[in-house]
Amino acid sequence: MGAETTWTRVEKTAEECAENLILYPQQIKAFFSWQRDNKRTKSALERYQKDLEILYDWLLKDKALTRERLIEWKESMLRQGLSASTINTRLSAVNTFVAFEGRRDLQILDFMKSEKEETFLTRQEYIRLLQSARSLSNQRVYLIIKIFGTTGLPVQNLKDLTVESLQDGVVHVNQMEYKIPNCVQNELESYVIENQLKSGPIFLTRDGDILNRTTVTSLLKSLSRTAQVSSEKITPRCLKKCIMKPKRC
Repeated sequence: MGAETTWTRVEKTAEECAENLILYPQQIKAFFSWQRDNKRTKSALERYQKDLEILYDWLLKDKALTRERLIEWKESMLRQGLSASTINTRLSAVNTFVAFEGRRDLQILDFMKSEKEETFLTRQEYIRLLQSARSLSNQRVYLIIKIFGTTGLPVQNLKDLTVESLQDGVVHVNQMEYKIPNCVQNELESYVIENQLKSGPIFLTRDGDILNRTTVTSLLKSLSRTAQVSSEKITPRCLKKCIMKPKRC
């Protein structure tokens, strides 16, 4: 860690904020010292230390903190399937640290909604989404809604729904298996034939790239007005939570 250094909380100027904040071990040590001086509990200090160490290990070798990297870190935690409370706790720790460094411009303030706060889709809303996708002749979105609403497949694993996976009607993700209901499997097979797909992921962008979380969510939310469903409810997570019985899909 090196020699002990005295740190003070000073807000950086706009010019200084244009520079990257480097996450040095001695800064973390000074931060913990400041936290102790402010009578933080032992459990809070341990939590801050763990969260900052996780960020430190995740960062690139230069250990530079930017808003873009912190947003990317948040997205990586979402892809890992971490709970809203875990993500919020880590973001809170980092926000406190960057504020200590006088860099409130780096704070990420759009916290995740907890499961208790999350909205849920009703069956009627689910059906209206499917009807809207059909009325707009958007078979791709129609089928994506059905996949999330009947299998519980995580959005980051949509790429694992391949032409090959249709042969046994199961999407394999690590040690997990997501069964594709027969009714959805039949529709997917028709989609594959119509789009002359031979192998690989079934759902791609027009340029042939994998659909990422942002693109998938945007496609789903585009149905909000037509389906008369709040856009907050039209997410892969909400669809996953309203899983429909296969016989009624």
